[in-house]
Amino acid sequence: MSDPGRPSSLAIWLSLIVGLGVGYLAGREHLEYEMKTAVSEAVEGVRSAFKGKPGSVSDPVIILNDKRCYISEHLDLYGLQHEMNGRVPTITGKIKKTGERTLTRIKVRARFLDDEGRPIFEAHHFPVSANPFLDTKPELKPNYVRAFSFTARDVPSEWNTKRISVGIVDIDFAEREEVE
Repeated sequence: MSDPGRPSSLAIWLSLIVGLGVGYLAGREHLEYEMKTAVSEAVEGVRSAFKGKPGSVSDPVIILNDKRCYISEHLDLYGLQHEMNGRVPTITGKIKKTGERTLTRIKVRARFLDDEGRPIFEAHHFPVSANPFLDTKPELKPNYVRAFSFTARDVPSEWNTKRISVGIVDIDFAEREEVE
């Protein structure tokens, strides 16, 4: 027999389940609010980081578009080939720069395609990198040509060994141009 002044175990369990459900929903709403706040603060931080610097562009989208335009108009990627050493491809090619600005970094991406032409793996290489922590490859000045070669390891077996898409995906401009 149960004590009439004491709640039944069913009532205790129902109260516990309802309390946990309300707590879960309230916590979820709070996390969603925190994520929205964090994302908006991050975006505002990036925007403010690009404002007010002498010679900088205030909008990161403009910087990205400037780089894309420079790549398409002033960098020629040619002589592309790949050779197989077992299942490991080596990609070779050349980059000719026709623009007036000196580049301190060029990032090349090789996408490996399946039988239907869809990318299934990619590898990156920096034929120009003035970073002392990487293999130092001198800057690329106007009208210069840079040959490159790199090996892509860990390419999955689903790769069709004849299909690779290679392109220049990012660059950095020299801060100051030297006058010769």
